[in-house]
Amino acid sequence: MLTEAIRLVVTIIFAISGVYLARNYPPGYVSSNIALILLIIIFTGLGYVMGGVIGRAATRSVRWIDDKTRKISSHELLNGVAGLVIGLVIAALVAKPVESALKPIKFAPAYGVILVYLILGYLG
Repeated sequence: MLTEAIRLVVTIIFAISGVYLARNYPPGYVSSNIALILLIIIFTGLGYVMGGVIGRAATRSVRWIDDKTRKISSHELLNGVAGLVIGLVIAALVAKPVESALKPIKFAPAYGVILVYLILGYLG
């Protein structure tokens, strides 16, 4: 069921992408209606195939996570979630000074904040 839901969403996204590309297709090669129809068909087909691949991978990941969490005691799982929450709260407090310190560098503030959240979330 998860595979089919993901397949549907990915197919719709690809079909919309095909419409967008057809609308911006340079005129003169083929008529805009033919380009619209062809690109919708091509991108919908690609979305259907890619949605199946992504859906099966997501289903495998969900099953793997389910198997792993069944083997962990509830006490251990609760402590892990509490640590994650504490780490993310600390990261929220630290992120603004890190962003301010890295402001002179063009793209560094965004990556610095993401890095702070990842590190402190993991350490928590």
